[in-house]
Amino acid sequence: MTTTWYWAFNHLTAQTFDHETLSSSILQYCRARQWRELRIRPLRRDVECFIRVMCPIRQVGGEDALEPVLAELGLIRP
Repeated sequence: MTTTWYWAFNHLTAQTFDHETLSSSILQYCRARQWRELRIRPLRRDVECFIRVMCPIRQVGGEDALEPVLAELGLIRP
């Protein structure tokens, strides 16, 4: 019923956050609603994917240096 994307753009009010803070806030939300199918590892991978797609990459060189498409929006900064 919730995803990292939905949570980040509809519920997250913090000006700054990190992987752990975002994961924890989503977990608290799910637990408060007593959702039974709650798996921590997939949630953490989803948060990592969200941040990778939204943030510019700092590395230089090679294919890994390609900017994620959504990073151009500048919604999230490292």
